[in-house]
Amino acid sequence: MESCSVTRKIDALHNWLHSTGVALRSRRDFVDAYCLQLRSLEIPIDRFWMSAVVLHPLTAAHAVKWEAEGGRITERSWSRDHFIRFVTDPANNQEAAASRSPMYQLMMGVTSVTIKDTDSDIPPDCDWMIPEGYTELFALPPPGKLGAWSLESGVQPGKLEGGFTWSTKQPGGFTEQDKKILIRTVGALSTVTRLYIALENSKSLLQAYLGEDAGSRVHRGEIERGEGLTIRSVVWFSDVRGFTQMSCELSRTELIDVLNSVFELTHKIVQKHGGQILKLIGDGCMAIFSHSSKGFQRFSFSSDDKIEIDDEQGARVCASARMAATELQNELTRLKLERERRGLRGANVGVGLHYGDVSYGNVGAADRLDFTVLGPCVNLASRTEGMCSKLDAKVLATGQFVQLDREPDAWKCRGDYELKGVSCPTTIYELMEDENSAQ
Repeated sequence: MESCSVTRKIDALHNWLHSTGVALRSRRDFVDAYCLQLRSLEIPIDRFWMSAVVLHPLTAAHAVKWEAEGGRITERSWSRDHFIRFVTDPANNQEAAASRSPMYQLMMGVTSVTIKDTDSDIPPDCDWMIPEGYTELFALPPPGKLGAWSLESGVQPGKLEGGFTWSTKQPGGFTEQDKKILIRTVGALSTVTRLYIALENSKSLLQAYLGEDAGSRVHRGEIERGEGLTIRSVVWFSDVRGFTQMSCELSRTELIDVLNSVFELTHKIVQKHGGQILKLIGDGCMAIFSHSSKGFQRFSFSSDDKIEIDDEQGARVCASARMAATELQNELTRLKLERERRGLRGANVGVGLHYGDVSYGNVGAADRLDFTVLGPCVNLASRTEGMCSKLDAKVLATGQFVQLDREPDAWKCRGDYELKGVSCPTTIYELMEDENSAQ
């Protein structure tokens, strides 16, 4: 029979998991609070590890490790490519088979793993146990888990692929009562973990598809149609030159490979210089650069607001966008040469830049919304980029942008042009070629 003490601890842990445990800000905070709760119940945990398959375009699995010494929490992620190689044929994966790691064993379907400091064959990936004074590691999969981990069927709602390990420095290791408490509460632990993973999945996917800021806003609840902000920012448009002809000449796989290489580079460089990509449109990309603490507000900016914001951020964000465009052209040249050496198609990209006010928020049908930027400034940036082919230029900008950039030697005036949807002629400048080479 179960002792009264064990029953009380199981009940206390269940109650904590279903009350305080579900109300914390993140899985990281939950892990910290959960481990402290175990210790308050006199379960001698000194190290905890939790890993799970997650839903993200790049990341397949994520782990959180807690250590009692210093209350240290560390995290680790595995790419989809790495994880797929690992799970496709785990029996022939030398790294996994050689390590005989607890997670590898859980992946192979065992119901529990116990490793003690007295074992003669401690797995290499647990070689930290004896030097750090650990006496036992105990591992469990989430309840209901059958067979190996898999990404082939996708990450299913309500399903948890992963596992948990608890480690102790207590002489002799965990008692049978300690393990009974962990076994009897792992179901509740898995349920709460699913909640945090679902929240992380939804936020990371929104950020991946909408952009970091827009995704975070939607995740926080900014979902009302018509709800949004006015932003004073740089608007960036770029697209692949000659894409229509390219799409006729390349296979679907080759075409997607070209686009992915361009978008990967564009995102990396725009993000590096403080911008964020809001939308990928066919072969094109729309991004904004805005750093002002007052650059986001619910209503239109007054003239005084604009002067204050432009003094604070104008030169900085325009310079950031110019440097991003410069670096993109340099890196695209290198990428094109590298791809052509491998017999692959490269791409040229045109960039258009403008600075002004845009509406930033939700627009669309009642049940089909988009979080985007709208307004005359967006149209002007797009039309400016569209002039790249006509002027045989790589980077073009409006006079408003160039005036704030405060680098007149970097730009050459190409004249005034009538642009579709723009009431007045627009003065357009080209980023000088020697600037592209110098950066």
